[in-house]
Amino acid sequence: RAAAIETAQSQEYLVSLIEMNLLESTECVVVAKTLVILHKLLREGGRLFRETFYKGFTHLFDHLGNFKDDTSRLTWQLSTFIRAYCAFLHQRCLFFSSFPYETEPSRAKMLDAQALLCEMPVMQAAIDKGIQVGTSSELVNTPRLSLGALQGYAQHLVLGDVLLLSLHMMKATPRIVEVFFEGAEMSSPQQNISDLKDLLLIYKESQNLVDRLSNLDESKLGHWGGLSLTVPPSSVLESMTAKVEEMSPAVKRKISQSRGSAETPFPVTDATPNSSPDPVVRTLI
Repeated sequence: RAAAIETAQSQEYLVSLIEMNLLESTECVVVAKTLVILHKLLREGGRLFRETFYKGFTHLFDHLGNFKDDTSRLTWQLSTFIRAYCAFLHQRCLFFSSFPYETEPSRAKMLDAQALLCEMPVMQAAIDKGIQVGTSSELVNTPRLSLGALQGYAQHLVLGDVLLLSLHMMKATPRIVEVFFEGAEMSSPQQNISDLKDLLLIYKESQNLVDRLSNLDESKLGHWGGLSLTVPPSSVLESMTAKVEEMSPAVKRKISQSRGSAETPFPVTDATPNSSPDPVVRTLI
């Protein structure tokens, strides 16, 4: 098992083999198999492998963003899937290398406002890309069973990650609502309205993503199926939206008042017949 490989030297060797295959191969089957192995190692290969790979992975996915094997129609189709798969893996690596969810499974329940605003969009982007990749059907009915099976297995791994990320997102949802209404009660609404609007958008996107997952064909989920996903309630979204709309006029009034108090009246100058008014005053007169 990959998890049993514990020496830093072994991890670096594994990473170098993966890097060589991804950067040098022009055959879509080789690249697709290597990506599946990489994905398995990221999920099951242990902490040392992830730490070694996370030190520098962007160049691999940048390189594969333009990958194309056009030797046949099927390899061209698989190349399209490979590019999408790479985009998901890239987003996945960005998320897990930036935020310690792999070692802190309850992290989402304790995020403050700034952490929610920073982490949730990255998480939701990974879920969105994963749903797109996991439900792609370009090669499902191909006569080349090996290619279809390869894509199907990769999609199975992707949807497993999507469900894990969605679990983190659902844990964070009550916290989003709590932080939103705490921020709405603060004394400086003009400083909070932008953050509240962003939290509202994050909540709305959580609704959208869970709804899309709830409508997935169970056959695509395999043994990941059977999970009960509850869409965040629309009534909460309506309350959040109403609060933002209620606060927006107050913010505008407060800004207008602060600008008005900052203005100083123009000094009144007594201009007698024998005095020469200041040029600015003369112009105004």
